[in-house]
Amino acid sequence: MAVAFPLGAGLALAIGAVLNYAVSPAGNPLLLFGGILLVCAAIAANAMESRGLSKGTKAGTKGIVLSLLCGVVIGLFYPFVAKALICTWRARVQLSAELCVHAVAGERIAAFDP
Repeated sequence: MAVAFPLGAGLALAIGAVLNYAVSPAGNPLLLFGGILLVCAAIAANAMESRGLSKGTKAGTKGIVLSLLCGVVIGLFYPFVAKALICTWRARVQLSAELCVHAVAGERIAAFDP
């Protein structure tokens, strides 16, 4: 578990960041890909350290494979989540503007009344 979680989370972060940048390139690519490189280096260092500490014990690969698979799936899903958050934010701004218009007009909004 000490290797599986950082592996899956780091992989999801790296894949998600690359895909999100590919969909809408914004920001400084040198900083972005430099950060992704540092995350990958941290994953590798964690794996090597764990392998060094666990010498003499038999470690299964099922958890690592499952962690890799989950990291890839979560990383591929991230651009969809980012797009949904943008749409939700715009919808909330529109809803807030409509509620303010009704409140200024003195209307009661049943959904927000206690």
